Amino acid sequence: MLDELQAELKDAQLARDKLRTQVLKALKASLQNEQIEQGGELSGEQQLVVAQREIKKRKEAADMYQAAGRDEQAQLERDEIEVLKKYLPKQLTQDEIIDIIQSAIDEASATSMQDMGKVMALVSPQVTGRADKAEVAITVKDLLRA
Repeated sequence: MLDELQAELKDAQLARDKLRTQVLKALKASLQNEQIEQGGELSGEQQLVVAQREIKKRKEAADMYQAAGRDEQAQLERDEIEVLKKYLPKQLTQDEIIDIIQSAIDEASATSMQDMGKVMALVSPQVTGRADKAEVAITVKDLLRA
């Protein structure tokens, strides 16, 4: 991912695209910091976690700006999220998430909210990087209550 990122950063700089340049530099720095912390090369999954963390930071910032009435700054954060999404695998649709959860509920023979941990243990590996786990947890709760 770092090589691809470096090439994209160079293209963004040549195109004088300030937004992409800024976002890609931040992502590259985060990846390099994580690499230093881990003491070696990052696996694809570790790189994915870093990209997701960057997106989460921007979502939280956009929400805070929106709540403070700073719509322009919130939109800037959302634009940065769109640039970062390119580095994530294709996201699952809500229907695909429900199908995965339903099969996990059936597999775990889950019948109540007490079984949520079992269901999430089965669902998490299947949705990692492809769906927001907080939203998945809400969907699991809704399906277990039904």
